[in-house]
Amino acid sequence: MMPTTDLDGGIENLSVLMQEIKDFLKNGFQGEIQKPQPLIKYYWEASCKADQLIRTVLGENDSFPVDVELLANRMGVRIDIEDLNEFSFLGSMNRIIGQIQIGNNFFTDEKNKTIFVDKTAPFSSRRYAIAHELAHFIMHHDDRDYYEDYCIMPMCPADIEEIVADIFAIFLLIPVRYFFAEFLEYVKCKKEEGKVPVTTESWIRYLAEISMIPDYYVAYGYQQLRYVAYWIYQAWSDGGNLWGNGGNQNVMSDNDKEQVKNETKNYYTEEMGELLFD
Repeated sequence: MMPTTDLDGGIENLSVLMQEIKDFLKNGFQGEIQKPQPLIKYYWEASCKADQLIRTVLGENDSFPVDVELLANRMGVRIDIEDLNEFSFLGSMNRIIGQIQIGNNFFTDEKNKTIFVDKTAPFSSRRYAIAHELAHFIMHHDDRDYYEDYCIMPMCPADIEEIVADIFAIFLLIPVRYFFAEFLEYVKCKKEEGKVPVTTESWIRYLAEISMIPDYYVAYGYQQLRYVAYWIYQAWSDGGNLWGNGGNQNVMSDNDKEQVKNETKNYYTEEMGELLFD
């Protein structure tokens, strides 16, 4: 099913959803996140909002790998491919692969929203750059002016917004429902081939190939995907106990379990629980 449009020709409810995601991204990574449970729940909620954005913009019949360029275009963001490092200082350790600019057109006063990606970067890196800059776009779409460069790893993030953008980018490019489906098929295939135990390296390499993003970005976000998987498993397991057998602290609330089950009932199966979790 394709997304419906409102009277302005935009995607219905997109502006409302973007404001919700903006508030979550800018405010959600604060407070009592030192403890494991709130941090895991934050990753879970980020994954849900990324998936909701994909479904709203690309429709319920979206496919994997996610067409992140189409996602940006339908959100009103133009994608330009240019040499972003043409005028870089000689010997610079940082290579720009993405850039976002928001500002009014000098002649028409219409707001321009453009993500630039480096033409010399591999296609897979450009996909990640677009997803990362889309997170910044969501957080600044209603700013009058905004500008930001995204530099390739291994340079370290300078502020918390870069970390938040990386978190959201991973869930945009690897929605959890696809993560589960692909992991299940991968494990079943390896069992049939007799290639067990499955190694982390081979699985991450495979996940990088099918999601069409570099393996180091998959490795960067893999723990977050695993934490969300853990949260889902706890909701579907009998006890919902975050500290394992015999513990009684930080038990998942009934409201959390109900929300997770409602969000995952269309893709989480008993087979996944048996094969994918220790």
